[in-house]
Amino acid sequence: MMPVRFFFLSLLILHAVSICGQHISIETKKQAGRFLFSLPFSSTSSALKQSALQIEADGPIEGIRDNKVIFKSRVKKNILDGKWVSYHANGQMLDSGYLVKGIPNGIWKVWDSNGNLIKIREYEAELFQRIIADIDLNHPRSVKFAITTRYRKEGNAIFKNLTSSYSFNGADISKHNKLEDLVKENSENTQAYHPVFIACAHSGEYVNFSEPGIIRDSGYYKNGLKEGYWIHRDHSNTFTEKGSYKNGLKIDIWKKEDISGKLISLKYYDQEGRLKWEKQR
Repeated sequence: MMPVRFFFLSLLILHAVSICGQHISIETKKQAGRFLFSLPFSSTSSALKQSALQIEADGPIEGIRDNKVIFKSRVKKNILDGKWVSYHANGQMLDSGYLVKGIPNGIWKVWDSNGNLIKIREYEAELFQRIIADIDLNHPRSVKFAITTRYRKEGNAIFKNLTSSYSFNGADISKHNKLEDLVKENSENTQAYHPVFIACAHSGEYVNFSEPGIIRDSGYYKNGLKEGYWIHRDHSNTFTEKGSYKNGLKIDIWKKEDISGKLISLKYYDQEGRLKWEKQR
């Protein structure tokens, strides 16, 4: 199989295609300079070092649109490192989280322009590094994570679980070549949210809200994979699916119910996530 570092390098180059070589200005608290925002890649670069935005700045930074601050963060060695926060045009907080060398760490939250919490994620930056090291080693007698075992069976397809496009469906950090424009789009369409990180490792809580007080998806991650009991609700709020995951795979009985709680169907998955039977009610 392709070594994990080279796979990540090729994956992240795809992220960079529409950005690399294009520059924007970023205002910083430390000096009124003009800085570059780009994703520089070279054939000798480590894929792990290329798993974050590259910003030619150092220290606190701010983004300004229409004379209003729309994001704040810090840059260390050309990578976002520290608290990140951005704002809707009306001043309401848009998203908030913490980054360690460009990788999210701890709770990450997203709000709509009315101040309603719509997304919660929990990450662990060190876990991401440990997972990558375990997959990279791929030792036949020493496997620390279930995701490494799945890598042996599924190959490079498993790496989607470690990207922002998996964490936030359809996320694409290269959609715009300016952080200001990325924040603007997030403000206008929070259901198609694009975070400021490329790679991540889920560890803990995961929640989506379809509207205030109504949970669409809810569950927990363990070492980058879904684990335990989860609830999924469709976008039109007409039915829910409830069941358990093990190592990111559906297992045992999954129930599909309508909005009143009436059973629609039952599905049974074995311990390898294979659908064994289904019954309609």
